[in-house]
Amino acid sequence: SMAAQPGGSAGAWNAYEELGLDRDAGLDEIKSAFREMARKHHPDKSKEGSVDDRGERFKRIRKAYDILSNKEAREQYDAGMAVKDFVEGTIVEVDLDDMHYSEEQQSFSFECR
Repeated sequence: SMAAQPGGSAGAWNAYEELGLDRDAGLDEIKSAFREMARKHHPDKSKEGSVDDRGERFKRIRKAYDILSNKEAREQYDAGMAVKDFVEGTIVEVDLDDMHYSEEQQSFSFECR
């Protein structure tokens, strides 16, 4: 299952999260999740939020399904996510107190322990 990336990605839209799925979900899971979410969040059925919000939510659910139910679209989406995860995963937050300032190079370095 997919743990949320710390920091940064909270605002990014995620097709799997939209349907409440793991990244390795099969097509049957995707279809049944879509049916369930579509029923739950259909603008005519749902009582949550404004009509506009419900319409937007339903569109996002539809978009997630369109991506994940299409093999080529899903492969492209996954590849894009992998790049994003890699980039986000390489940003290491370090405390400046843990860093060593080198006078001669005038740069900070960080020793990985």
